[in-house]
Amino acid sequence: MRSPRGLPRGQPWEVRSDEALNQSPSRRQKWSAEPVIGDRRSTERRFALLRYSRFVERYAISLGPGSLRQLLPTAIHIAETEADVAPEESENPFADVESAGLHQAVEQRRREFLTTRCCAHAALEAAGAPPEALLRGAQGQPLWPDGVIGSLTHFSARTDRGKVYRGAAVTTTDKYALLGIDAELGKPLPRGLPEMITSRTERRSAAKLFETVPELPVSRLMFSIKESFYKARFPVSGSFLDFLDVEIDFAQSERCVPELTPEYAEYAADGMSVSGTFAASVVNPARSHRSLPDALEGRFLVGGDRILTAVMLER
Repeated sequence: MRSPRGLPRGQPWEVRSDEALNQSPSRRQKWSAEPVIGDRRSTERRFALLRYSRFVERYAISLGPGSLRQLLPTAIHIAETEADVAPEESENPFADVESAGLHQAVEQRRREFLTTRCCAHAALEAAGAPPEALLRGAQGQPLWPDGVIGSLTHFSARTDRGKVYRGAAVTTTDKYALLGIDAELGKPLPRGLPEMITSRTERRSAAKLFETVPELPVSRLMFSIKESFYKARFPVSGSFLDFLDVEIDFAQSERCVPELTPEYAEYAADGMSVSGTFAASVVNPARSHRSLPDALEGRFLVGGDRILTAVMLER
């Protein structure tokens, strides 16, 4: 998605491109969830399971406010972390080939990329996909294995160098046709930017709906929703969207009071959690696509200091 000056740039590398996959027929191979005992693929999968299980144990965040698990159905496999993986600790055998072309990037970008790829591999393993390099297409998007769709997201707080988030969501194409996720820091956008990415109608509607939750960073929430919408459509459309090409309609919003399990206990006293559903639609006829509905539904969650949004289309 094209971003006005001053906004975080849209990230087309976080979605799957069918066109790019079609250009790589050798990678579009059918797979089954069960390995064949005794063959090389089975051995690779056992090693991959060990590697990414260790990654999940070391780096995965606990289920508290601001987790993808609260947002997405169980048929969608997730992996997420609040800490970057050091290159020497990633245990990703595909790291060199996946990060080709990033040798001139700053260290933070390399760590961000490596950690998000580790999340992707962990989610792919959970989905039953065989271990293989997750390469990038012409727009930098991950080339997911055949039979899989996924979405990646990440952010780093510029004012707090220790605050990061990396996440991946993966599912199979027999269950979902489209999937897009986005995560943002739970802070309002800088002054003047909301007017560049949302219409007056959207802002009035959101302000009225969330008037009882004045602390909610509505402007950043709408930005995130449009990012998820874009990521969900891009694998089919292959085209970019301007923010004002899309309009949001909040179907409902409610304060979400999570079950007070031990994982939530530390957040119970002061953790804000607001969740709801929405519909997002292409309002610019020039951006419609014959193979896609103009409107898609999604979910949002604001928990802790994080905004999470997702757009999905079931089969």
